[in-house]
Amino acid sequence: MASVAHVNGRPVVGAEAFTEDDGERWLAHPANLKALGDRAFCDGINRFIVHRYAMQPWVEDRRPGMTMGPWGLHYERTQTWWEDSRAWYQYVARCQYLLRQGRFVADVLSLQSEEPMQRFKALKLSGYDYDGISPQAFLKDVTVKRGCWQVRLPPGF
Repeated sequence: MASVAHVNGRPVVGAEAFTEDDGERWLAHPANLKALGDRAFCDGINRFIVHRYAMQPWVEDRRPGMTMGPWGLHYERTQTWWEDSRAWYQYVARCQYLLRQGRFVADVLSLQSEEPMQRFKALKLSGYDYDGISPQAFLKDVTVKRGCWQVRLPPGF
């Protein structure tokens, strides 16, 4: 996903964040969500789109309030950790901001296959960062400058 943003000159890579299944049952909290978020940051995501937020129109006597069934992270003001989570939100916001600065430079540009079941396979390149590019984008946007391949970015990027 980050490759698509990189080769198209897009600074923001958004993804649904902290999606859960029916096993979550109000057990997730910032301490165990942080590792998931950090992994997503390492994979190139720099905008989290939280899976769901259930409106809680009632006063405190109806806890936990409305849910969206068993699916999704229970992420709303009825969580016991909600009032204490400000530092985590600040951390996530700061990471997202910092990860949008500068420009990604890949060690390898991988030309993706046009075969339907072969597209966008992860490369196993220990110690190297890479981007994948479609054959169409390669023919249209890649140039050679001083012996290195470069992806032509949109004006202003």
